[in-house]
Amino acid sequence: MTLNPDADGHSQQGYDYYIQGEFGLAIEEYTKAIQLDPYFDLAYFQRGNAFFILSQSGEALRDLGHAITLDPNDPDYYFGRADIYTQLGRHYDAIPDYDKAISLVPTEPSYYVARGHSNVEMEEYPAAILDFGKAIELAPTDASNYRYRGEVYAQLRQHNNADADFELARRLNEQA
Repeated sequence: MTLNPDADGHSQQGYDYYIQGEFGLAIEEYTKAIQLDPYFDLAYFQRGNAFFILSQSGEALRDLGHAITLDPNDPDYYFGRADIYTQLGRHYDAIPDYDKAISLVPTEPSYYVARGHSNVEMEEYPAAILDFGKAIELAPTDASNYRYRGEVYAQLRQHNNADADFELARRLNEQA
């Protein structure tokens, strides 16, 4: 958040460029916003996302880390950084950020799903089952969460549990 209208204008222009796929121009506008207001956490977050799309992961992680420093209570910043870590295959680094996002908004099922996928990648299957189970508890009509948990059960050769989840997912998809 910024109280500087010029910084806000540059951030909005950066967002417009971002939506248009002009990520380099978006970075330039976010940088201008940050120069006008070095405490503009959202501009750091958005610039970090643009950097990542341009395969500049170091800069992306630096900016998201700075956004978190400026506003440590925004779950989107933690989730965004965790997502970058995940896409880089750095699941062990992602987990603490997913944990923090969940601690800030424990009712958001997508946070549990994302952490569950990282747990699967790290072969932490019991933790993944718990995460997908919590996502199911929070969003019981989302068939994909049953499928994800079923895949983990299948990996563990718990075929009865896997079959039950796959059947629930199938039924929910038919109802949709």
